[in-house]
Amino acid sequence: MKFRVVITSFFILLLLSVEVEARVYYSRATGNWSNSSSWSTVAYGNATNTGTFPTSIDTAYIGNGVTIYINVSSSVYSLTVGNGVSGVLEYLSSVTSTFTVSNNLLINTGAFFYYNSSSASGRTQICNIAGNFTNYGNVDFNYDANDFVNTVFNGSVNSIVSGTGTFNMKTVTINKASPSNSVEVTAINFESSITSFVGTSGNYTHNNSSTYSLNPTTSFQIVPNLTITVSAGTVAFASSATTLNLQGALVINGGAVTVGPAPGTQGIRTDQGASTPVIASITITSGSLTVYGGITFRTGSGSKPFIFTMTGGTVLLNSGSTGTTTELFKITDVTSSVFTMSGGTIVFQKPNGAGGTSIDLDICGALGTVNVTDGIMQFGNVSTAANASFNFKPYSAATYPHIVIKGPTSNGTTLSTSAGSNNSAPFQLLSLRIEQGSTFDNRSFSPANGDSKFMYLVGSSTGNVAFYNDGTFNPRTGTVVFNGTSDQIIDGAGTLSFYDFEINNPTTVSLSKNITITNSLILTSGIINSVSSAYPILSAGAACPIGSSTAYISGPMMYQVAAFNVTILNFPVGGGGVWRPNQLVVTHSSTAAVNYYCQMVNSPAASLSFTLPGTLSRVSYVRYYQFVRSGAANFTSATIKIYYGSDDGVTDFTTLRVAQGDGANWVNLSGIGSGNNSGTITSSSFLTFTNIYSLANSTGGSNPLPIELMVFNAKRNENVVDLSWTTASELNNDRFEILRSSNGIEFYQIGAVAGAGTYSQLSNYFYIDEYPVSGTNFYKLRQVDIDGRYTESPVRLVTFKDYNFQIYPTVSTGADIKVQFSSEFADAYLTVISSEGKVVLNQPIEQLANDGLIPVIPAGTYQAIVTSGDQRFFKSLIVIN
Repeated sequence: MKFRVVITSFFILLLLSVEVEARVYYSRATGNWSNSSSWSTVAYGNATNTGTFPTSIDTAYIGNGVTIYINVSSSVYSLTVGNGVSGVLEYLSSVTSTFTVSNNLLINTGAFFYYNSSSASGRTQICNIAGNFTNYGNVDFNYDANDFVNTVFNGSVNSIVSGTGTFNMKTVTINKASPSNSVEVTAINFESSITSFVGTSGNYTHNNSSTYSLNPTTSFQIVPNLTITVSAGTVAFASSATTLNLQGALVINGGAVTVGPAPGTQGIRTDQGASTPVIASITITSGSLTVYGGITFRTGSGSKPFIFTMTGGTVLLNSGSTGTTTELFKITDVTSSVFTMSGGTIVFQKPNGAGGTSIDLDICGALGTVNVTDGIMQFGNVSTAANASFNFKPYSAATYPHIVIKGPTSNGTTLSTSAGSNNSAPFQLLSLRIEQGSTFDNRSFSPANGDSKFMYLVGSSTGNVAFYNDGTFNPRTGTVVFNGTSDQIIDGAGTLSFYDFEINNPTTVSLSKNITITNSLILTSGIINSVSSAYPILSAGAACPIGSSTAYISGPMMYQVAAFNVTILNFPVGGGGVWRPNQLVVTHSSTAAVNYYCQMVNSPAASLSFTLPGTLSRVSYVRYYQFVRSGAANFTSATIKIYYGSDDGVTDFTTLRVAQGDGANWVNLSGIGSGNNSGTITSSSFLTFTNIYSLANSTGGSNPLPIELMVFNAKRNENVVDLSWTTASELNNDRFEILRSSNGIEFYQIGAVAGAGTYSQLSNYFYIDEYPVSGTNFYKLRQVDIDGRYTESPVRLVTFKDYNFQIYPTVSTGADIKVQFSSEFADAYLTVISSEGKVVLNQPIEQLANDGLIPVIPAGTYQAIVTSGDQRFFKSLIVIN
C-alpha cells in the first residue's frame, strides 16, 4: 500500500510539471462553443481536433457561414468573428453565461455577435473584455428590457473600442484592475447605443466626434477609482438631471463637456469617499467645459479636498436659464486642496442667485495650495444680464489669474470682493482688465466695508498689460501695487484714478494713458515710464516722494494745486537711465486750481540758444527741466531745488547756479550747490514762472556741465581723410569713437581716441582715416562716458571719385580671383592686406597677368586696395580653403 501511494504522488507531480500549450482554433461547423466537433485545430472546416474546444489561453477564429453558440460560461484569450463575409457568435437564451475574452475581440465585416432571443424570466448575460474591442460587423447586446448583455471591460491592460460597425449595447461597465488602465472609445457608433454606463475603476476616454450623454435621466457619479477623459466630440453628464457628483477624476484634453440641464440649478459637486485616499479632481488642457450651474462641494463635504488644474481650454459656469444659488466656483479651503492654472479661460456668466449669502469665486488660498502663472477668469459675457454683480474672496497669500470684467456694452457688470472675515484681506491678481460698461469696486459688496484693501498686480510671462481699463475702477481708499518681476503696462480708454498707487517692480511700469493719484504715490522700486500723452497726475493734496535712483518717473508728470499757502511739489523725474528730480515750492494768491506739468529733458540746455547774462558763462550740456503751468493766474512766487549727479559736470559747487529760461534769455536765479559731483542746489525766490530751468555755471567758475563739443571737421587730404574736433570742457569722458558709413545709414566704427576724463579747458583731437572708400564717406563722432552712456555728433561728408574697379569673386578659393579696372588706373598699384595688417601682395596693376588673375593667396579675410595718384579704392575679399 505504501508503494502505491508513492507511485501515485509521482504521477501527480509529473502531470503538474507538464506545461499546457496554447492552441489556435478555427470554426469547423455550426455548434456549441463547448462541443469539440465545432472546432478544428488545423483550418476552417477541417475535421482535425484533439477533442477539445477553446479555453482562456487559446486563440479562436469563427469563419464565414458558421454560428457558434455560447452554451456555457467560457473563456478565450483572443477571438475573431467572421472571415470577411459572415460568421456568428451568439448567446443562447436557455442558459445564463459569462463569456470572457482575456485579450482582443474582433468582429469582422458581415459578422454578428449578439443575444438574439428571449427567455421566459429574462437573462442577463455577461461579456468580459480585457483588451481591444473592434467591430466592423454587427454587435447587438440588447434584445429587450429583460434579455441583454452586460459588457464589462476588465483586466490589467489598456483597451480601445474601435471600428465602423453597428452597435446595440445595453449596460457597459468599466472595471479595470487598476485606475490607470484605460478604455478608449474611438468608434463613433458605440456610445450612442449604451443604455446604462457603470464605472467602478479605470480611465474611460471618449475620443471620437460623437455626442454621448451618460445616463441622462439621473445624476451621475464619478467614483474614486474612475477617471473620465474627453479628448474629442461631446460628453454630457446629467443632461436631464441636476448633478455630476465627483469623487474621482474628470480630464478634458479636447472636445466639449456639459454638466446638468439647461435650467442649471446645480452642476459639479466634489466629494471624497469615506474610505478612500483619492481626491476628486478636474484637469483641463484644451477643449471646453460648460456647467449650467457651478462647481462646489457636495453637501456634507465642505471639509473634503479638491484638486483643479487648468493649462488651456475654456470653462463656462452658471450659464443655465435658472442658475445656481450656491458658489459658482469653489475649491474647498482645506489641506490637500490644490488650484493650479497656467492657461485657459474660466467664464462666469451670471452671479449666484443667493446674493450676499454665497461667494461666486473662492479658491483654497489659506490652507490649500494655489499655483497660478497664467490663465484668465472672466466675469460676465455677452449673455450676462444688466447690472450683474459678481464677487470673489480675497486671500493675502494666493494669486488669482488675469481677471477680466465684461458683458454687453454698458450693461453695468460689477466685480467686487466678498463679505465675511476676509473682506479686508489684501489680494493678488496677475492683471486686471475692465471692459467698457463694467466696474471693479474695491469695496466688499456686503456689508460695505474693507475699503482699504491692497491689490497687488504681479504679472505673468505671456503678457505685460497689468491694468487695462475701458470701464470704471473704484479704488475706494485702497492701494494698488504693481509688483511684477518684468515690465508692466497700464492701458485702456477709460478714466483711471487710484487712491494710493505704488510701484514695487524692479523693472518698469509703462503708461499708455493718464492716471490720477488722489492720495499718495509710493515709489518703492522700479521706473514709471511716461510720455507726453500718458503720465501720472497728482491730485491737489496728494503726497509724492522725491524718489530715488531705483524708483522714479522717467518722463513727464503733473501736479494739481488748489492752495494759496506755501505748497511743496516733489517731481521725482528722470530719463535716459538716471534720476534727476526737482522740488518746486510755490505760493499762490488764491485756492483756484492750477496744474504744473514737468519733465526732465535729456538734451543740452545750451542748444536752446537763449542769450546768457554776463553773470553766467554756460548752462548744462546734458539736460534741463521743462514746465507747463496752466489754470488760474494766481502765481505769487516760487523756488526750485534741482538735484544733480555725476554726469551733470559739477566740479566747482560754489560757482554752480540755477538758470531760468524765458524763451529768449537765461536769467540767473543764483543758488549754491551742496557739493561737487552730486548734490542739490536751491534757487533764489522768483516772481515770474517760466517753462525752462537748468543748472548753470557762474562766470569765472569751472563747472563743465559736462562735455562741450565746439567743432567737428572732416577734410580730404590727398588719399586720406583728416578728422579733427575740439571740446571746451569734458566730464567723465572715456573716449571718442569714429564712425564711418558709405550710405549715411549704416555706420561702423573705424577707430577710437581716448578722452580726457574730466577737464574744463579746451582740448583738440585728431584722427586720420587712411582707407576711405570710393564715393561718399559719411563720418560722425560718438562720445562715450565712463559709465557707457554716449552722445553723437552731426554727420560730416567727404567724397572721392568713384572709378570702375572690381575684384571678383569676393569669396573664393584664392586661385581664381580677377581684377578688372578702367584706364584711369594705368599707373596704379594693387595692395592686399590681411585682417592682421600683413601685406600679402603689392605690385603694379599692369604687371598682373593678361587675364587679370592675381597670385594665389592663403585663406583669410583681406582688404584689397588700389592706389592711383592721390586716390585709394577698397574692396573686401575672403579666401577659403
